[in-house]
Amino acid sequence: MAQKIILDTDIGDDIDDALALGLILGCPELELVGVTTVFANVVARARQARTVLKVAGEKFASIPVSVGCGGSMASRPLHNIKDYLADALPNQDSTCLPESELHPADKRHGIDFLLEELAPGDVIPVTIGAMTNLASAFVKDWRITRRIPKIVCMAA
Repeated sequence: MAQKIILDTDIGDDIDDALALGLILGCPELELVGVTTVFANVVARARQARTVLKVAGEKFASIPVSVGCGGSMASRPLHNIKDYLADALPNQDSTCLPESELHPADKRHGIDFLLEELAPGDVIPVTIGAMTNLASAFVKDWRITRRIPKIVCMAA
């Protein structure tokens, strides 16, 4: 049986997150339950993730993508944040499909998406961006920590 995961990503600045998403989609040992976006322009990031899912094939196009936290929980200000807050992502926005060709983003905020989808206790969050969505989910309802079998993360 495939392991259920949620990918929490800051896709869109460079290629690594898009490649990770593609790898997950091609891995029969994993079942992608959903994608949440994090850090800065999360709406554009969600569009990028939805584009990758659509291009990967119609069976992936309806995987839910939820817009998460654009801000940070850091106590110090982020440098050059204005570079990320433009209407488009600097490197990849032009590669996105038009909204009209994509499944709509999930209506739940990324935090609520995580809380609901992690609740059954058989889903692993995989974080490859800022961990703001997952941390905020823990703050909103700390009991979810008891339901998560493990966390897989790539963090700097």
